[in-house]
Amino acid sequence: MNDGTTRTRPYPSSADLSALLSPVTSAALSEVLAPLPPWSQLPRTVRRSIAYLALHLDGSVDSDRLAAQSATSLRALQYAFRRHLDATPMAFYRRLRLACAHRELTDAHSGDGVTVGSVAARYGFYNAGRFAAEYSDTYGVRPGDSLRRINGESVAAVDRGA
Repeated sequence: MNDGTTRTRPYPSSADLSALLSPVTSAALSEVLAPLPPWSQLPRTVRRSIAYLALHLDGSVDSDRLAAQSATSLRALQYAFRRHLDATPMAFYRRLRLACAHRELTDAHSGDGVTVGSVAARYGFYNAGRFAAEYSDTYGVRPGDSLRRINGESVAAVDRGA
């Protein structure tokens, strides 16, 4: 029921957002945002969208839901992302999810029980082949190779059994 008043959801500042996120997500978000304008210079719509995306990394967000959560039209949201982030909202979302998967794979320790498939699924990548191809294109290594870099060992050392 709409009583005629405008209600906006409170969205956190960059520091508050970092406090809400897991260390993996916070580090991945910093990585993705590093080459972009400072948080304070991004329009509120873009900041709201990024906050929402960072809190919903399972791949379940679509463009229409994101626009609704950001209190703007889909076209305006796409324009703002293109202008300020040089990407569509969904491309940014995919890049953020991929960065989270990369962080989790590279931060894994032996005995954690982490698998490439479980990490990919956690971030909404359900096609293993597409995930591996996009991961390799982005990071220059296969996801399994990142996972095998246990405690700083090289893939060659792990493969040799060193």
